[in-house]
Amino acid sequence: MEFLQRIEPHLLNDDPLVLEFVLRVLEDYPAVPPEWTERLLKEAMQSKKKEFLILSHLKSHFLNDGAVQALIQGMQQRKNKKLDYEYKGLINKIKPVQAMRFKAELQPFIKREMWDFYQLLINGSEEEVWTEYGGALAELDGSPEYDHELFIKAKMLAEVIVQNGWFSQSDTDIVMREQLEEGEWFTFEGILNVYYIKLLQQKRFIPQLSSLLVRSEDVLLEEVSDALSSFQSDEVVEAVAPYVINRDSDIYSFSIIRNIKTPLATKVLLDAQNHVEEDSWELLIESLCFQLSPDVVPTIEKMVEEGYTSFITELETSLYGFYKVMGLSHPDLEKWKRIAEERNENFLQDMGLVESKPKVGRNDPCTCGSGKKYKKCCGA
Repeated sequence: MEFLQRIEPHLLNDDPLVLEFVLRVLEDYPAVPPEWTERLLKEAMQSKKKEFLILSHLKSHFLNDGAVQALIQGMQQRKNKKLDYEYKGLINKIKPVQAMRFKAELQPFIKREMWDFYQLLINGSEEEVWTEYGGALAELDGSPEYDHELFIKAKMLAEVIVQNGWFSQSDTDIVMREQLEEGEWFTFEGILNVYYIKLLQQKRFIPQLSSLLVRSEDVLLEEVSDALSSFQSDEVVEAVAPYVINRDSDIYSFSIIRNIKTPLATKVLLDAQNHVEEDSWELLIESLCFQLSPDVVPTIEKMVEEGYTSFITELETSLYGFYKVMGLSHPDLEKWKRIAEERNENFLQDMGLVESKPKVGRNDPCTCGSGKKYKKCCGA
């Protein structure tokens, strides 16, 4: 069964842990159908229990007009101001032409200077756009702190430059060569050059991009991971495979291969079990879960039985969601569910999105109503 066919029936699942798993699987997957994002946003507007969960996992998705309308409705009706950050992140993803199409509805939520910026993106001359782009790069490189909003603006300018044919295929070669020759760190010109490679779908850069996975620059690595995932090819899998078993590059390498849904990607992940160190097992198990392939079940069960940590990945949510989506049973399902629910509850309390519940003593009756003491039931 194809990956998208397997996951679609669970797209709006009422079990919050299954829904979270589905959203995490799709979060950085580059081929999510736009109508799915629209359905998810409409669901978020209709179910306040799902609102934060859905909004917080759509920042890499393309928004079609229906999704934009659902987002506007959500902004107009929102009652919890603590969700403003999630809404703002999605509003920043609206394309300039779309923003202009819905200007009347969006005007209360977008600053005046942003509308001027949209006008530049739509109607600006080549010189005007390049001048703005150069200024953004200079400001990014000159700032002592990373400015994400400015970086997003620079990427929007880059899109316009590519769409208008103002950046040639050979330009990426020149910038890449200069960046590799100049020193240890990429400037923002080099980081944006990786974005150009993605926009232009220049697969000849796959080996060079893969070689950057050993670097420690998070913004660069995010762009490299995004670009390589966008190619959705076994050529990427082959180039990235050696970096999966390298402790210095495994996090981003796993994220790339798990977002490529081919038999070779699954095979590389299965083979990695014999090579990665135990402290990387949680990354590997999660990546295997994200493949949604029956072929990975024996390896997952073997690794779970041998023991694992869950410090980075919220692995219990992935394990629980994987078995539920695959329609499989496992003796640890309820344990995974309990751990994941408690973690999510604590997170939502810290965010102020739910009220804190009184602490349950280990000798108190269990809150699940079983009649047992908490320490002998859900607190075991």
